[in-house]
Amino acid sequence: MAIHGKVYDATAYAPRHPSNPAVFFKYCGQQATLGFDTKDRGRPHSSAAKRRLEESYIGVLADIE
Repeated sequence: MAIHGKVYDATAYAPRHPSNPAVFFKYCGQQATLGFDTKDRGRPHSSAAKRRLEESYIGVLADIE
């Protein structure tokens, strides 16, 4: 998923994600910044969640024109 211009492979984390899997999987393979920033409820993820996200970092999202 892409969050704030960075690409993450959250495959290994998916089974441990605390929400309903459908909430998590709808963002896989696409832009997920709004979903991550708001948890689809207007609430930000915790600092711990942001640290876990960095463990899945792959690289910068390329701008394709």
